[in-house]
Amino acid sequence: MTTLDDKLLGEKLQYYYSTSEDEDSDHEDKDRGRGAPAISSTPAEAELAGEGISINTGPKGVINDWRRFKQLETEQREEQCREMERLIKKLSMSCRSHLDEEEEQQKQKDLQEKISGKMTLKEFGTKDKNLDDEEFLQQYRKQRMEEMRQQFHKGPQFKQVFEIPSGEGFLDMIDKEQKSTLIMVHIYEDGVP
Repeated sequence: MTTLDDKLLGEKLQYYYSTSEDEDSDHEDKDRGRGAPAISSTPAEAELAGEGISINTGPKGVINDWRRFKQLETEQREEQCREMERLIKKLSMSCRSHLDEEEEQQKQKDLQEKISGKMTLKEFGTKDKNLDDEEFLQQYRKQRMEEMRQQFHKGPQFKQVFEIPSGEGFLDMIDKEQKSTLIMVHIYEDGVP
């Protein structure tokens, strides 16, 4: 699986570590000679082995390591999602729109009327349902009409028709207007109705 260059340069693609005792003892002697404490790999091995099973460096060990990695990755992703949801809820609870406040005031007013005995419980329930539907439709219509008006009336309106005899005149007219001005062009022939 390796190329000739990798073999010649001695590069290890899989980073396979040798288990020969000679190499291990050489590294430990160097660490002890520098005064560095010897690193014990027993706790890490015990963590990866799990449930007292011996550590496999072969395919089974790799598969188990991969499963553990995927499990930890999934747990981390779920924790991030939960944290994001908590943050969204925290930030959204502190924000109330003017419409929400008006609805709350109307509900409070209706509740006060109900408490004072002006309406029966049945009247209150039917009024609330009918008003919700009507109010929603009316509010939606108003909002949509306002959106269409804003789209239509974005720039200045001239309400004039100019007849331009040449292409140069057309360019002059366009250059004189603002960039946001909507210009409609109607091209026609005199003989065609």
